[in-house]
Amino acid sequence: MISIFVGNLSWQTTETELRTAFERYGRVNTVRVMTDRSSGSPRGFAFVNMPSMEDADEAITRLNGSSLGGRQLTINEAKRKNDTNVPVAAGSRGTTLFDRMLAD
Repeated sequence: MISIFVGNLSWQTTETELRTAFERYGRVNTVRVMTDRSSGSPRGFAFVNMPSMEDADEAITRLNGSSLGGRQLTINEAKRKNDTNVPVAAGSRGTTLFDRMLAD
């Protein structure tokens, strides 16, 4: 399964809207819009999981830079982060507080 990072989302973007956009290019297993743990507010990014690398590549190529909810999307394959197996955007910032806590 291929995990895709979707960034620069409008806070009003729903998982259903993202699923519809990605399903044009293949089967979608899951869509998860990330939210703040304490407030429940959207954080402006999501992860989409697709079973086929070919479909995922097509979706990334076609949707990266496209507009959804008035925002230009940033889309790329998510990379697994070291030992935690948490997907993150390629080229994202380094260690998080969560990672430091796990290392202790």
